Amino acid sequence: MIEELKWDSKFFGRRMGLLRMPNNDLSQLNAALDLARKQGYEYLLYKQQDASLGGIQQLESVGFRLVDIGVTWQRRLARGDVRVTDEGKMNMASVATEKDIPLLVANMANLFGNSRFYNDPMISRVDADRMHVEWIENSVRGKAADRVFHVPGKGFITCKLAAGGYGEIPLIGVKADCQGIGLGRTLMGVAMSWFVSCGMHSMRVRTQLGNTGAMNFYRKLGLAIDGHDLAMVLVL
Repeated sequence: MIEELKWDSKFFGRRMGLLRMPNNDLSQLNAALDLARKQGYEYLLYKQQDASLGGIQQLESVGFRLVDIGVTWQRRLARGDVRVTDEGKMNMASVATEKDIPLLVANMANLFGNSRFYNDPMISRVDADRMHVEWIENSVRGKAADRVFHVPGKGFITCKLAAGGYGEIPLIGVKADCQGIGLGRTLMGVAMSWFVSCGMHSMRVRTQLGNTGAMNFYRKLGLAIDGHDLAMVLVL
């Protein structure tokens, strides 16, 4: 019923868990919270794939707080249709290596303010910044992603090969002063081409419902909404 978030617990220095309620059945919610307290949890994350108002209200009644509404976008991939930008621009991007980490970290400032970590009452902005830094470091080192492409000093995209033939994009970011000139399309084109070369049949990326810029960006690139999810947290 409660799965310890081991990486999160170690990183943030407090016991954190993922609350699982099969089929979103909240009838045993209070019992689950009692168990969490006995086991020393200080923080619980609950995710659900539907937007049931009754479920949200029940969770809120015991102290959970809605911190994120995510939207997953998906697109089929084929060798003939992955180039969403011209080949010359795609050549601007290269594979990031460990020597590129300082530059990637410097480029991350203020790029991911819509993520749930910046809306979480238990996570400070300093810790959220620190977490994203470690995320990009682990991505380049192959722990959180399988490949990272970047246009040096301007933007980057992380790519992951997931089960079932899906290519996933955990992170994509372009510096504010470099936006509007097609770099996002360039990075997506590189990622899509790489996914095809790895035998992936589809790609998907998740963003926040409130990030209208990203939502419109993915729609223009031919992706379609595949699902949504909610994240709620409780400080015990």
